[in-house]
Amino acid sequence: MSLITTLVAKTRRATRQFEAELRYYSRLMKPKTVYASLCLVGTILPLYQFVPFLREHGLDIRLFVDQLFATPVSGFFGMDVVVSSIVLWVLVFVEGRRAGVKHLWAPVVANLAVGVSMGLPLFLYMRETRIIAANTKERTWPPSSQAG
Repeated sequence: MSLITTLVAKTRRATRQFEAELRYYSRLMKPKTVYASLCLVGTILPLYQFVPFLREHGLDIRLFVDQLFATPVSGFFGMDVVVSSIVLWVLVFVEGRRAGVKHLWAPVVANLAVGVSMGLPLFLYMRETRIIAANTKERTWPPSSQAG
């Protein structure tokens, strides 16, 4: 084999390997996968911090709020979460209706149960699922039985 033939063969092999890796990583980084992963992380991390409080004090709402606003810094984060939750609810109902997302109650319940860190990625996952379904439906029209 000549040097040029060898280089072309190696280049083709490297290109095929690169394309295979690109397909692999693009599957991992699809928005649905990212949103589902963020939903999982957004559930586990806050609960990891909250469960010890529940074990020690039970669901003592008064103590929870007192501790949440005990310092100016914690109050800052508490108010940020409250405002972010309201923004999330508006987003869910406005954008959710616009996109035709079903079960819009689920992200609100997730927000109330865990927080914005679960509710927002859940809504984005649901919206992405709806967008994919709508795009798939558009591509398959007209049905093959009516195609002429």
